[in-house]
Amino acid sequence: MADAPPSKPPVYGPRLYELTENDNRGIVLTMAILFMVYSFMVLGMRLAAKYKSMGVEDWMSIVATGFAVPQFITVIVATVDAGFGETYSLIPPDNAGMVARCIRASDVLFLLSLCISKVSVIWFARRLFASGQHSRHLACEVTMGASALWCLGSILGVTVGCDAREVIHINGKTCSSLVSRWAAVGVIDALLEVVMTSLGVMVIVPLQMSWKRKLQAMTCFTLRLPIIVLIAMNIKYVANFNHASNAGIALISPVLFRQSELFYSLLSAAIPSLNQYLRKFDTRNAAQFGYTPDQYAYSGQAYQLESMSRSKNLTTTSNGMGGDNGPGKADEVLGVSTGFNFSNVGYSRYQTRVEGPANGKSHDGTSNDSQEAESIGRSNSEEHIIRKDVVYEVRRED
Repeated sequence: MADAPPSKPPVYGPRLYELTENDNRGIVLTMAILFMVYSFMVLGMRLAAKYKSMGVEDWMSIVATGFAVPQFITVIVATVDAGFGETYSLIPPDNAGMVARCIRASDVLFLLSLCISKVSVIWFARRLFASGQHSRHLACEVTMGASALWCLGSILGVTVGCDAREVIHINGKTCSSLVSRWAAVGVIDALLEVVMTSLGVMVIVPLQMSWKRKLQAMTCFTLRLPIIVLIAMNIKYVANFNHASNAGIALISPVLFRQSELFYSLLSAAIPSLNQYLRKFDTRNAAQFGYTPDQYAYSGQAYQLESMSRSKNLTTTSNGMGGDNGPGKADEVLGVSTGFNFSNVGYSRYQTRVEGPANGKSHDGTSNDSQEAESIGRSNSEEHIIRKDVVYEVRRED
């Protein structure tokens, strides 16, 4: 008795496309929609975290997303209207040209969005360097220029010399140098990612903070390195597509890996803005990540270190002044804040007094060398700026 043919698995609910070995349009459509939705979510979270202090890199991320969304849409249009995701024998001849044009447009938009995403990360790293570090600013600018040249060269490399139909290997047409083109694009792309990560590490390593906090901060930049894996997978599947017998199905993998790389690039570029350790910080005094700038104020003046005894005398004298000016009026005129100190056991101490103009802000504080110093940031500031050009004024009693 002959065995009965295996029954098809049950399908629950309506399906726009049935998944078969010759029709994977459902996979392409689902992934493209998910990437587009997730890109909007990443941009929305970034804007929610930075809407009060939008920087150049944030506007660049908006532009990058503006190119990424049409990239996803072109793939959706090619799938729904032209049949991309099917074997070519099932695609009507009139739709073959539309598939070719949509795939070419998606490749160009992919490279443009990826380039702008890179530049936004490099610009963010540039902002983190102190204003006097001209050589590192120059390194960031050179990297941004290299990214722009890579983008232009990549667009020319994947479009010039091969017709759109030849790129997707439809109607018997092929592009013999397709693998070498994408390999060159991918190798330079990976090198740029390594350079960008190195710039982020160069920002963090010199800071005077614990290595635990340094590693936490560097993670925000090293998270871009997995893009290299996606680049390698794109090259691998382009090579497979170049020799595949069913080119229509084989083309799906490189297209989806490009979309994966694009989405991950947008996500990793937004992580520094979403991360709690880098959202608000200023390393003027070897700052820690994660402080709340609203708790402090900065006068922009010099710091004077004095002995405990003299600080105590200054406090007594200023508080004892009377008359028309009232207690402490002399300090307001001189622009010198009164001193105070703490005497916690087990901590080495020094007295800090902030001198400033009569109408400026001035705050006192104590510091100890048994733990990392609290950061003194600009009031109500969320800018990602590291400043190291601090001037201290130390006076000695004769």
